[in-house]
Amino acid sequence: MAQTARKANVTTSAGPAPTKPELTAAPEICHDLFEQACITFATGISEWGTKIADAMTTSTNNAFQFAGELAAARSWPDVVAAYTSQARKQFETMAAMAQDFTELNRKVVTDMLTPVTSGLPELLNTIAASRWR
Repeated sequence: MAQTARKANVTTSAGPAPTKPELTAAPEICHDLFEQACITFATGISEWGTKIADAMTTSTNNAFQFAGELAAARSWPDVVAAYTSQARKQFETMAAMAQDFTELNRKVVTDMLTPVTSGLPELLNTIAASRWR
């Protein structure tokens, strides 16, 4: 009798589990939402990389311009003027870059959350429908 029970258990567990459309819909929706979020995140990171490269180029150009101004300085007031000018340029550049990065962050987060917020009600309705049937 124990062997018969084992055979019955093996045959029932060896076959594929019955799938209901309600049970497979939720993981598919979740997968699609995750995939869309990952694609949006990758795009945002790519834009971040571009912004960082632009910031490095701007910073390098400003440093070379500052070095040229220092080399051309003939007196201490010229040196002080070059340092003051460089400090002002750095502050303005950093303020502009901070604003650009803030806008980019806001855009990336909003774009990432849009598919999730639009697909979440469908996912929850699918889960609720499969649980109460």
